Amino acid sequence: MKKSFTPLVIVTTAATYLLIFVGGIVRVSGDGPGCPDWPRCFGRWGPPTNVSELPEDVAPESYNLVLAWIEYGNCLVGVVVGLLMVLACIVAAACFRRHRGILVATMLTLLLIGIQGWLGGRIVASELAPWMVSAHMGLAVLIVGLLIYAAQESWYVQRPVEVDAGTGALRRQLGVLWLLAAAQIVVGAGQRGTLEGLRGTLPLARDLELFNTLGVIKYIHFVLAASIVTVSVMLVVRVGRLQLRRSVRLGIYAVLLLVASQVLVGLAMGRFGLAPILQLLHLWIGTIFVGLVMSLYLAVPVRLVNRGPAPGTVVRVAMPTAAVMFFLLLAALLVIRQAEASRRQVPAYRNIPTFEFVSQHGGPFGTDQFTGRISVVDFFFTRCGAQCPRMTLEMRKLYELYDGSDKVQFVSISVDASFDTPEVLADYAEKYEVSGDRWAFLHGPQSDVDSLCETGFALSADNPMHHSPKFILVDQQGTIRGYYDIDIPTDMKRLREHIVILAQRGR
Repeated sequence: MKKSFTPLVIVTTAATYLLIFVGGIVRVSGDGPGCPDWPRCFGRWGPPTNVSELPEDVAPESYNLVLAWIEYGNCLVGVVVGLLMVLACIVAAACFRRHRGILVATMLTLLLIGIQGWLGGRIVASELAPWMVSAHMGLAVLIVGLLIYAAQESWYVQRPVEVDAGTGALRRQLGVLWLLAAAQIVVGAGQRGTLEGLRGTLPLARDLELFNTLGVIKYIHFVLAASIVTVSVMLVVRVGRLQLRRSVRLGIYAVLLLVASQVLVGLAMGRFGLAPILQLLHLWIGTIFVGLVMSLYLAVPVRLVNRGPAPGTVVRVAMPTAAVMFFLLLAALLVIRQAEASRRQVPAYRNIPTFEFVSQHGGPFGTDQFTGRISVVDFFFTRCGAQCPRMTLEMRKLYELYDGSDKVQFVSISVDASFDTPEVLADYAEKYEVSGDRWAFLHGPQSDVDSLCETGFALSADNPMHHSPKFILVDQQGTIRGYYDIDIPTDMKRLREHIVILAQRGR
């Protein structure tokens, strides 16, 4: 059983890297819909493959099948990693009680993976709070480091080895490099979380525009990157002066290769924006880098008495690892492209009919004013005491979100023509601090409003008491692209995503 521990931990480490990789796909693809009865999904073993398989109470337009499968796969890999860690803990407890470092490292990985699962849920609930994202990545780096330590130390204790005291300076340099790399991953995750937060407040801004608004964290990221490049070059220079095993020498050269790859990917993101595949590649190279440095840190001072091959090297695993990475990246590219395509599918329903009403400013507002702008439309009336105030507050949030942009306008059409005169609508707009022409409150003849609501927008015309609580999205050409219930959070999230997609297509 003792001999099986090292291969078990190596497999667990590989599975953990796969979990980081799949989690990265989830992150860059966007959060997918979940399965309320996990590990099953609506009573099935796996998410539906067709919208016809969804339960009746789940709206097909609000459930993305591709993202659901990505999220489901992430959960499955997480379960496998957890089971492998439990098994590793059992073997460690049975075989390595006298080797406290191995036992403690293995036990800690199980504890930390549990914390990771809990923290992942909190991150979603906090809407990607940057410090939580950073903590999540920091724990992932720590888990990988502990697993590598357990694997290599367990291999060493089962063989006669000797320690080379002349490699102390090189080892210290590797230790510094590991700390810099770990810090860079944590800071990079925080920077990514900050960018996501900025995207929430500036949804129509381009990636490079968002990046330019970053504060001090951007400069910390750059300083850490420059430090990593410097230390890596110094490592290669030092290696040339030492007599080291060929495997360790190749490992240090691989460190410099990974650094160069990270710099190129970073420059590509700075030039072309935060393309999902570049983000994923940046993340994975970073985690592989920090794992390789940890492995070298443990392997540098160790020499086998019988001069056999040592673990933690790239000699026998370089080509298979490169092949696996290539096929994983190829698969990831295909999955991400499929996910992006599924998210960018905005249905087209019908063109809005020709009409012309009067706005709260007293001027005409009709079909012509929809051309060239993305419009969010609702039907309401000012005397409503139930859902209308909630609808107006939700519309107000969107109005503030797109403040300063002339690409998106908001149109609220009164279904109570006898009371909601332009003067009343002007007072209502002032109550909600609406100014300018980005949000129009419209008054029209009751029969025309009823016809527009029922025939033009395909909503109930039982006005004024039974109007629809849905927002309607209209594109720049006057075509209705979606209906979104204000009481369903996923609908409102989907509305914001569709606005961004339509805005990007209009550039």
